Amino acid sequence: MKRHFRYRTSVTISSFSLIPNMFFLLCLLTIFSVELSLSQRKLSEEAILFRKVKDGVFTVLGDDRHGSGFLIDSNGLVLTNQHVIANSAHISIQLDDSTKVSATLIFADEQRDLASLKINPTVVIQKPVLKLVPERSEIAYEGERVIAIGSPLHQSKIITAGIVSKVESGAIINDVNLNYGNSGGPLINLDGEVIAVNTFLDVSKKAGPGVSGSIRIQSNDKFIIESEDELKETPLPSAELLPVMPRDIFPLYSLQEAATASEWDDSPYDIGNYNHQADYDIIVQTPPYIYRKEKVTELQLSSKRQERESQGNASAEESYQPFNDLKMWAQYEGQYVPVVMISVTPKIGETALSFLGNIVGAVSGNYYNGTHIYEFKGDLKDVKLFVQGKPQTEIERGMSFVPLNFWHSDYSGTYRGSDLARSGQFIFSPECFAPIGGQFLKGHLTILSIDNPGEPIVLKVLQQTIERIWLDFEPYREQKEADNTKLIVTQ
Repeated sequence: MKRHFRYRTSVTISSFSLIPNMFFLLCLLTIFSVELSLSQRKLSEEAILFRKVKDGVFTVLGDDRHGSGFLIDSNGLVLTNQHVIANSAHISIQLDDSTKVSATLIFADEQRDLASLKINPTVVIQKPVLKLVPERSEIAYEGERVIAIGSPLHQSKIITAGIVSKVESGAIINDVNLNYGNSGGPLINLDGEVIAVNTFLDVSKKAGPGVSGSIRIQSNDKFIIESEDELKETPLPSAELLPVMPRDIFPLYSLQEAATASEWDDSPYDIGNYNHQADYDIIVQTPPYIYRKEKVTELQLSSKRQERESQGNASAEESYQPFNDLKMWAQYEGQYVPVVMISVTPKIGETALSFLGNIVGAVSGNYYNGTHIYEFKGDLKDVKLFVQGKPQTEIERGMSFVPLNFWHSDYSGTYRGSDLARSGQFIFSPECFAPIGGQFLKGHLTILSIDNPGEPIVLKVLQQTIERIWLDFEPYREQKEADNTKLIVTQ
């Protein structure tokens, strides 16, 4: 009995001693199972497909807009919409956040709104080539799930999904969310086949988000065959990397300081004024300059409101907050980007014949009610920036047609204008204006007009302008230095 008692007692004590270890083991198993379940989350078919093909979808940049495109041949053939690169002398393709190269137009069909571009094949090595749907009687059916990949608005390589709503002879109507910038991207079925090129949005002004339209495309399409033939004959574009838009944001506190600065001189930013340029307004714009221009009138108008708030002891919630728009998320809307923009806009002036005719009429001695005809004094073809004699490559350019259309009459005469000309905005890195050895460099702009491209207008960029640009970006440089120091310390 005694031996038996000892044995049972021994077992009981041993069992109690295992309880903490078993509890610890149970906790480990629970944690492991949770981590395992998270790591083995079931991805949707759309998510798996997106991961597989997204690196074969690019951003296409023309002279006056941007869109999307996708790789259909490892030799560098990219398909997009014709309207994305229409009226463009300069075309580039951005493959990812750090890789952008020049592109050459291979073939375009304006009526179908399709274009094929060529880039150097060395930059698309290991990039997925998207498969066009083969020839078959039914390339899509109503209710089929599809995805679109593109660069809408200020985003890049994003996916939207939906279903095919209707299959037309030349287009596929769908409910996929498409926006400006999606044009030229692929519409892909869940088998990974490109069935169409995303092109248009059919929206109603009355109600509803509208539906999207994509141009049908197949591997045996005549457009594809002709593009592949032209591809072989076209010289290789350069593989040299072009500058890309930065992904960070200008320090918000410095924008507020610029808006509230008691002393501010706009003259260094006005290149056209100090060059006495009669044909174009030419303004250099930095983030502090742009934000101050947007905010200064609002701040002036708010002074009376703020005075009433102080007299009435308004609470913080009731008070006017002039800088409530400075949010870090604004960078995802393309705001406060740390770049330098040079805008070139043609001026408006009276035509020579109208001017002379009205002078003759005015000195005739009789009561004269003149007719004054106005037009654009310039029509932009291209702009080049040189610093110390070296041409600077812009990050992006935005060329747009500006209409002149007005008619007005009063007791002094009749005034009317009817014209169309091009203006432009050219975006550069602030590093283009960096001093060397503590010395600021000399710069100049050349402007080509569409009606006289052989005689460029050469304008000086004064040292005071370059110094002002560099000074405006001092807070940004300090932020970058602090971020880099923090990164090194963390590592």
